[in-house]
Amino acid sequence: MGYNLDDWYQEFVSCLVQGMNGTQAVHSADAKTGRKKKRTDSAAGKWACNILNHKTPKSNEVACALKHRKERAALEAGITEAEVHKGMRLLYMVGMGEATVRKTLVMKDKEGNQDAIETEVREPNLAAAGKAVEMMAKSIGLFNEDSDARRGQTHEEALDELE
Repeated sequence: MGYNLDDWYQEFVSCLVQGMNGTQAVHSADAKTGRKKKRTDSAAGKWACNILNHKTPKSNEVACALKHRKERAALEAGITEAEVHKGMRLLYMVGMGEATVRKTLVMKDKEGNQDAIETEVREPNLAAAGKAVEMMAKSIGLFNEDSDARRGQTHEEALDELE
């Protein structure tokens, strides 16, 4: 199922804005342990990859965060459509490449003997995607090294600062 383009932009911007503020005050309870989980920058890179690939985010945490923030994110952060396009291009260029990852697969034969096989797997380069999101945010003034972002500033605090 394709995205409505307006929603697609807003979700992309939401990922961008949230991902730049370090660990977010966006929590989801882990059903098994009851612990709260926080989303981090690496997750933001993954979300952005999913959205650019027109994949619906699967996690409830992602869905909730986008639902609550996509209405305000673009307006309050002052990001224009042209800047979003620029960010999308940057993500494609820098982050959407694939990394070759070496993996060791352990295979068992019928007698139960194990054999380790090394193989190369092509995977989305999420680390580069996260870096690309950060570069994009810096280029439009959403993130700087001196801000409180890396010390757990929330999305709302970051938006208040922009006003």
